[in-house]
Amino acid sequence: MASMQDDRDSQAHRQAVHEYHDNIVNACIRAAEATIPHTKRRGRTGWKRHAEPQKKYAILWNRIWKESGSPNTGIIHSIRKTTRAEYRRASRWVVRNEEKLKADKMTDTLHSRDFWTEIQRMQRKHTSTTTEMDGERALSNEQTTPQHQLSVTQWEKGEKMLSVSCLPENMKNYTTAYHTIGKK
Repeated sequence: MASMQDDRDSQAHRQAVHEYHDNIVNACIRAAEATIPHTKRRGRTGWKRHAEPQKKYAILWNRIWKESGSPNTGIIHSIRKTTRAEYRRASRWVVRNEEKLKADKMTDTLHSRDFWTEIQRMQRKHTSTTTEMDGERALSNEQTTPQHQLSVTQWEKGEKMLSVSCLPENMKNYTTAYHTIGKK
């Protein structure tokens, strides 16, 4: 009889320790979520255009294949293999050609005068930025970011916001275009 009581006490103790552990872990998770800034990871350039459609087809046909009992032969199996291979090929192509896709996007934005906005998006770091420079506070505008406002303020002062040394190697030859566009 005493051993049964000890087992119940031991089980109750284990349960209490387990609940205590869960409460501590949940408190740590809630504290981390409340204090550590969360940033969304930026996708790869060209992913939605080149790989996303193949991914959707591959997932669809994989689900159909599983619902059909995962056959090793037949039309469903061959379609699944084909769509999966196309998705993998497209995803590898996007990863290998990411720099080229970025350069193409830059060329497109240069024509639409969104070039420097795209440069800022590519070089954006996950650190806080200031909204004040040389004692001047950037004006609030719904369409512009504080970084853009500061670069306009600095441009008006005749200083360069982006030096050639901070640009990626393939973008250095665009600095003259920036100065030409900025003066128009």
